Amino acid sequence: MIKFLSFLGTNKYEVCNYLYQDKKAENCCYIQEALLKMLIGEDKIPDKVVVFTTSRAFEANWIKNANEECRMPGLKYTLENLKKDMNGADVKNVIIPDGNNYKELWEIFNIILSEIENGDELVFDITHSYRFLPMMAFLVLNYARMIKNCRVTAVFYGGFEALGTVAQVKQMPLEKRNAPVFELTPFIEVFDWTIGVDRYLNTGDASLINNLTLSGVKAANREILKSGENKEDLKTAALLKELAAKLQKYSDTVFTCRGRKLFRAACDLKGIIEEVAEKSAHDFLKPLAPVMQKLYERFRGFGRSEYEDLIEIVKWCRDNKLYQQGLTIMEEGLIGYICDVFGLNKVDLNDREMASQCAAIKIRNIAEEKWKSPAKENRETARLVINSSRLPSSFWNLMYSIQNARNDINHAGWQKNPRNETSFKDELDSFITTAESIILKAPLEAKPKEEAIPREKRRKMLLIFSHNMTEEQIAEAKEDMEVEEFISLPQALQDKWSDIPSQMESLDEYMRDMLNWIDENAAPGDYALVEGDFGAAYMVVCHCKKNGIIPVYSTTARKVLEENLDGEVVTRRCFRHVRFRVYGDL
Repeated sequence: MIKFLSFLGTNKYEVCNYLYQDKKAENCCYIQEALLKMLIGEDKIPDKVVVFTTSRAFEANWIKNANEECRMPGLKYTLENLKKDMNGADVKNVIIPDGNNYKELWEIFNIILSEIENGDELVFDITHSYRFLPMMAFLVLNYARMIKNCRVTAVFYGGFEALGTVAQVKQMPLEKRNAPVFELTPFIEVFDWTIGVDRYLNTGDASLINNLTLSGVKAANREILKSGENKEDLKTAALLKELAAKLQKYSDTVFTCRGRKLFRAACDLKGIIEEVAEKSAHDFLKPLAPVMQKLYERFRGFGRSEYEDLIEIVKWCRDNKLYQQGLTIMEEGLIGYICDVFGLNKVDLNDREMASQCAAIKIRNIAEEKWKSPAKENRETARLVINSSRLPSSFWNLMYSIQNARNDINHAGWQKNPRNETSFKDELDSFITTAESIILKAPLEAKPKEEAIPREKRRKMLLIFSHNMTEEQIAEAKEDMEVEEFISLPQALQDKWSDIPSQMESLDEYMRDMLNWIDENAAPGDYALVEGDFGAAYMVVCHCKKNGIIPVYSTTARKVLEENLDGEVVTRRCFRHVRFRVYGDL
């Protein structure tokens, strides 16, 4: 239901014309009449009109017109005369107290709120709201939007005072009495931005800022196109849309602990933040400016190395009270650190589990006969990790402590001697300090070669094409590229890859599970053999390059053979694999 809500005072209102954008309502004593005429002209007819008055305003301007000189009826009869143009909309007066004390203020709040029902679309006129009522109206509107799922379509204020004093207006001919109508609806968004900024800065949830930014960009683009200003502004405003998407992407990636995507999400966000700041794109959305400064300060430390970024991400979790995510991301990140130090494959679940087991084995001094899989089946590798001096004892103590804290929080404290809920922040602080000192003092590139575990049978090649590999291709991959494992597409994905729909406008959604499969099965340094539909292949190649996977294709040489069969010359064209070539950059 569309509802028009308004306040009426006790003043002697002068007749004038009201202007809003390209619309004009002439010879109106009451702003309510002018606004409703404009809404009728736009075919935005309210289903109900509610006018709030005090008892004095009811007598002065609802029943009769306090300005007897204008010889016009009170607002009640003015609106009754408009009903035929409003399809018989219900017109109602509601009495409110004067608001002389705290109790009456709450009465006004509740009375206004009681006139708003679930799902209403609201048009609010605050022109004649006295003293505190404009603020009260904004508070009620915001509260109703949250509690009653309402939508505010417009907030109006008739600027009669722009014409001058009442005495000056009386001296003007009617055709000169053109008072502007101001739409204050954008200020409703200030409430949203206040909530959105607070939510992001305190919880890391970017969803509301994302929605507000997208809405603001659309509005900015409309204004740019309407005004015919520099079209470069459209590109600058578009940066905000990209910022919103990457801000949301980073938040979602942290919330869901997507470890393999975290560092790319953080670096992508840092990049767009710097670009927005450089081009001052946030000037299009003023409420975004203070957020941009905090974003710039928070993310400028990213991009130095994977494990320095890991620490920054965990700090971000701590600052946003995401202690469970912080513990999970830190432990899994440090497991990857162990794998990198000792040449293990950090995307292989067995290698990761063994790296994690080594911390418990080392700290608890577990005898070999009590080792569990996979350490039990890989004793030589496990011994090398446990007995190495590459990582200090403080690192292994750190790993063991993180494991205990993470188990406690992930199992909801269902164990002996559970931690106090206030202890996780302090522990996470301590873990960050320790991890930072170890990682900064022991860069991975300083790893002694004799302590690294050979990467035998580790490098993989994903087969994203529609044929079987030839013996020549397999031989080259193994001998020249050190590939030890070939991973074919699952049948369902193979069927999709072999039959890309030609009528489909975009492949973004169609290719989503294919790209996810790549993420789950390949690590930086692995290969992907990519051949097929040009558009799909381009998407896969770009995705691989972005994630450190090496995309290649097979080059071939054509050989023409002629044979004489029963007096007829038969020509055969054969294609022989020559080599794999890496997809190049422009």
